[in-house]
Order: sequence, then C-alpha cells, then structure tokens
Amino acid sequence: MNVEHDNIKKMQREISPPKENEFILRGRIIISGHPGTGKSVTIDRLATRYGLSPDMKIKVGDFFRKRALETTGKHLGGYYERAIGYDHEIDEMQKGLLMNTDPNFTFILESKLGGFFAREIKMQNPQQGQTIPQIVSILLTCDNDIRYARVYNRDKKKRPELTRDQSRKETSEREILDLKQWRKIHPALQGIDPLNPSSKDMYDIYIDTTYFDTKEVEERIHSQLLRIGTVVKK
Repeated sequence: MNVEHDNIKKMQREISPPKENEFILRGRIIISGHPGTGKSVTIDRLATRYGLSPDMKIKVGDFFRKRALETTGKHLGGYYERAIGYDHEIDEMQKGLLMNTDPNFTFILESKLGGFFAREIKMQNPQQGQTIPQIVSILLTCDNDIRYARVYNRDKKKRPELTRDQSRKETSEREILDLKQWRKIHPALQGIDPLNPSSKDMYDIYIDTTYFDTKEVEERIHSQLLRIGTVVKK
C-alpha cells in the first residue's frame, strides 16, 4: 500500500472549489521560515485573499503536532523527539504534492524544508510550469529577539506557566535539533541551513518581517506574485 500516494489522492478529492475572488492562484506557493517569522498568519491572509478553501492551506507543522499528540498524549511544547522515518514520510508527501501534474491542484504549503525541495524539483524538471504547475518558494526572516518574543506571546496563551526564558530556550533547542535531524536525512544539507538567507538558490522571494505588520507582509508577497504571474487578476 502506497500511503504517500493515497494521502495525496485523498487531499485532491477533499479540496473544495476556490471561492469567488478578485485574484486566481495559478501555481503552488511555499512559505518557509523559523518559528515567529509569521508563516501561519501569512498563509491564512494569502489564502483568504485568493479565495482558497481551508484544504488548500497545508501546514506541515500541524502533521508533526498531530503525531506528537498521538504518540505522547500531549500537545507539542518544545522539541518533539520523533523517529527519522516519520520525517521521511512527511518529506515524501510534500514532494509528491509539489510534483503533482494536475494544473488545477494549487495550494499554499507551509514547510521549513519547502525551499530545499523546490530547488530539487526545479533542477529535475527544467520545464517546470509546463510539466507541473509553477512553484514559488518564499522565505520569511525576522530579527531573533523579535521572533522569540512573538513565539512566547503566542505560546503563553496556551501555557500560562511559560516564562520568556523557557520559551526562548525551547524554541532555540528545537531549531538546533531540527537542523540536526534534517542533515541526517538529507546529506545535501551538510553545512547548510535551509532557513538562512544565505541559502539564496532555494528561494524566489525573501521578506524580512521584523518591522512589518501582517498586512504589509501580505502586500509585499502579493505584489511579487502578481509580477511573476503566479497570481493573476480575473
């Protein structure tokens, strides 16, 4: 049984028709970035703007949180020590989604490794845009102090006992262990941090969210997607 193939087919069947809107998404968007850079809210705002159904917003972090709850019976707080096999399963699912040849299967994907996968796919498919829909990878960055504060303010709502120092320690440790895990699975990432702005060949658009509110981040991304034709006006 091909679990990856079945999951992709199930997603395609469940996706609702896009809502009527002023703009149409004609490709696949990947949003990457460290915790606190604004990935989730950016995806939500873009999906609303383009009339996408909830099923067309795919957040990889939700898969890991679900597995943490299934495995430990607890919501994810700090780092979830998971088997490499599960990372591999999720990685293959993402690549399967991105390489799907259905031109109507458009979506926004939140994925820390999305830029890395996009680079691989583009190298393997030089006719991208013809054989598979256009893929646009976006990296969100932010000053560390500000993004750690954002994570703390977000998580404290669910964990009132959380301290600022504890939140920063948990977030930092998770980032270090994530990178270690990725490098075990993907040798091409040795010596490379895929969420560092220096990994320029993995991304098409860069947005530093440090001093921008969510609306301005949305507008900056939208204008660039219009420019390159990933989004078109009706």
